[in-house]
Amino acid sequence: MLDRAEEVPMDIYVMLPSSVPATEFEHNGATLLARDLEPFFKEKSVLGLAEVMDYPAVLNAKEQMIDKLWTTLNHTYRIDGHAAGLDSGAVNVYKTAGIRTDHECVNKEEAQDRLSRGLYVMIRQGTVAKDLPQLIGLVNDRNSRRFLFCTDDKYPDDLIGRQC
Repeated sequence: MLDRAEEVPMDIYVMLPSSVPATEFEHNGATLLARDLEPFFKEKSVLGLAEVMDYPAVLNAKEQMIDKLWTTLNHTYRIDGHAAGLDSGAVNVYKTAGIRTDHECVNKEEAQDRLSRGLYVMIRQGTVAKDLPQLIGLVNDRNSRRFLFCTDDKYPDDLIGRQC
């Protein structure tokens, strides 16, 4: 994918997958370890580590997850989170582990909690999850630099039809 991206007349950047498989209970035909990811950090189009969704592995300092986080932090500070349903204490663990963003806020309280802990909030507006209406009212001139926009799953039909 990175090789093909170089052939198109636009800049394409990627984040490396953090959770393959997503949890230790899944079997998906591959396991990506820190040593598998590390060579890709030399690519200019690789920005960091994507969507750390295995919270139990972070909380329990599982060696494979800590290796991925540490490897990433040795190359960049960009690590995206996936903190669905996590309470304030769990968000503290994420922040301490170097995770800097979350796209799973579905209400103002969750977004304010992430902001108060120094995370960036990614306001998600995808095909299924549509959090923009609930969160956009939090953005103001003092905190706008702490917000980003993302889709996190947008079906091709929606992209073609330009539906939000």
